[in-house]
Amino acid sequence: MQDSARNFIVIALGLFLAAGIVLVMIYARALLVPLAAAVVLWLLINALSTALYNLRPGGFGLPGAICLTVAILIVIGVVIGISNIIAASIADMTSQSKDIEDKLDDVLKRYAVLIGISDVPTVQTIIKEIDPTKWSSAIVGAISGTASTAVTIVIYIAFLLVEQNYFDSKMRLIFRDEERREQVRKMLAQMGQQIRTYALIKTWLAVLVGLIAWAIMAAVGLKFAPFFAFLAFLGYYIPTIGPIVAILFPVMFAVVQFNGFSEALIILVVSGGLQIGITNAVEPRFMSKSLNVSMFVMVFALFTFGAVWGIVGMFLAVPILVILMIVLWNIGPTRPIAIALSQNGRVVPDQS
Repeated sequence: MQDSARNFIVIALGLFLAAGIVLVMIYARALLVPLAAAVVLWLLINALSTALYNLRPGGFGLPGAICLTVAILIVIGVVIGISNIIAASIADMTSQSKDIEDKLDDVLKRYAVLIGISDVPTVQTIIKEIDPTKWSSAIVGAISGTASTAVTIVIYIAFLLVEQNYFDSKMRLIFRDEERREQVRKMLAQMGQQIRTYALIKTWLAVLVGLIAWAIMAAVGLKFAPFFAFLAFLGYYIPTIGPIVAILFPVMFAVVQFNGFSEALIILVVSGGLQIGITNAVEPRFMSKSLNVSMFVMVFALFTFGAVWGIVGMFLAVPILVILMIVLWNIGPTRPIAIALSQNGRVVPDQS
């Protein structure tokens, strides 16, 4: 009876704690989202720096400070490259907006007749009814909010990079026991390594998905194929949902451009089929050697973080899960929770 009461109390406290965490995530979203993104990027920068430091061809290696600088420049370069691709694609679409609008009007008229609708409004009429001033102000607000968040993330990362120079001295004061101190160091190293491995695997496979999508879209003559291929690349970082959403946009655009379903069907079947194959057959073989997160937990976290933190939460869901599992694994009483979150109980690859 006492065991049952104790288990009930533990479960109740766990549910209460989980509810409290969700409430904090919701009401402190503006503070926590940039902080979580900054921590993930900071761990990634340090993991890249460590990888560069360990590259010693012929016994020659770069100093740690230079490795860290190169890692920071790599992350900055990737961000700038992504921004340039998005800006160029938007400018290209804007320059051809009249042609796209005319084709969309033709598609609306053609398929409205099939379902018995004779009076079909034009795209311009629909836009006027929506009131562009409302959604344009919303877009401006979203852009300014994104810029503000990006600046906050950069500030957080900068201070984390400065603060990490004092981590060792602080850890010596916090953890007097050398064995415990080494365990914490190992835990932080595991976080960085796992996130770096996840990022590398995801990036290589995302590049493969993007190239496949671009080749197929270019082969059928789809306009803005590089942009839609880039969407496929970005979408691949969002488990399960991302690839599905990313393939829908070029399929719908193909219907508008070609005023038919043949090309759209080719993009959907060939490109979508290959993406599903890579997601379900290729990726698990690589990820199983590095990450071991339960698919159910991953999808649940994806929807939870997406509902609470939006699209940014979807990108951060898996890295945060990895960090959480490693922390729980290294704390004795919470190790069973880490095992429950994993796919087969092996939280860290080298664990038996």
